[in-house]
Order: sequence, then structure tokens, then C-alpha cells
Amino acid sequence: MTRFALLPLAFFANACADTEGFDDALTGSDTEVREMIELADVNTERSSSAKKPAQARLVRMALARFGKETIAQGCEPVGAAFGTWKDNRYQYRGTMVDMNAKPFAAIKGYLSHDGYRDGEFNGLSVKSSDETGRLTIEGDWHRGDIQADIFSTAYKQNHPMLSMTGSMKFNTNDGTGQFVALISDCR
Repeated sequence: MTRFALLPLAFFANACADTEGFDDALTGSDTEVREMIELADVNTERSSSAKKPAQARLVRMALARFGKETIAQGCEPVGAAFGTWKDNRYQYRGTMVDMNAKPFAAIKGYLSHDGYRDGEFNGLSVKSSDETGRLTIEGDWHRGDIQADIFSTAYKQNHPMLSMTGSMKFNTNDGTGQFVALISDCR
């Protein structure tokens, strides 16, 4: 299943949701999410036991936000992705973890704008576990919702290995932002 099959459902669900309550909840949790993402950052060489609880909370958050929709589409959640960007260039750094909050890839990428409320969400892994090989992320975002496919060089066929469904939050004051996404296997 590709990201395009999930987009109409995501847009419909987004249009039907009580966005006022969601926006208030997201704004209230903005600082907490950013702190968890910074705690869970695995772009450094050393590992820390303090990162594990933050990563586990982010996995639970991604599963709570996107798990019901993902499972309804016949997909199996296999992990989460999260990251941040620090300015208006929208170049992010992040991490992918499995459902046990164990990191399997450090990622970096960028968001491009096709319009005011939509664009592309692309990236690649800079470090990954041996069995996944190098990962490529190709997707779209619309009104803060993310739909992307994840490809691996470990496989000979050129088809999506995993799917990523998430959301991002922009801070218009300083150009910073973050995203949280659920990674799923839709084969």
C-alpha cells in the first residue's frame, strides 16, 4: 500500500476532527515533545540509558495518534520516527526506532514546499542497522500530516519496504519544528 492510498483517509479524518481541541492539546504538548525528541536523539556516537524512556514515550505517542488508522488499513506498526529542524531551511535530523524503542536508523532530510500548506517530505539514513541497509524516505505532507514510503538498499526490488504516517508542528516565530510518525509494514 502506498502513501497515496492513505492520504484521502487522513485528509477526511483531519477534516472531521475537532481541530480546536487537537490544536490546544498539541500546543500544550509542543515543549514536551521537543524535549523528548532532544532526549532521544541518537545522532551522537554514544548511547545513553536516559534516552530509552524518552524513545519509549515517543513510540507510545505515535502509536496512540496513528495506530488505529494504520491498523484499519491492514498495516502492522513496526516502529516510530521522530525529528526536529532548527530554522527555515527545514532540514531535519531524526531517529527511527522499533516498537521496543531500540534505534535502527539515524535519519536526515528536508521538507520542501509545493504551496503554503503542502510539500514533499524526503530523507535518508546516515546510520542504520546492518539488516536494513541504507534507507530512503520519499513522501508528502499536507497541513502538517505526513505520508511517506521507506525504501531500503538491502532489497533488490524497488518497492516500498515500510510506510510512515505522522504529523509535524511548525513554529512560525523562529522556523523550528518537529515531527512524530508511526512506521508500519503494509505488505
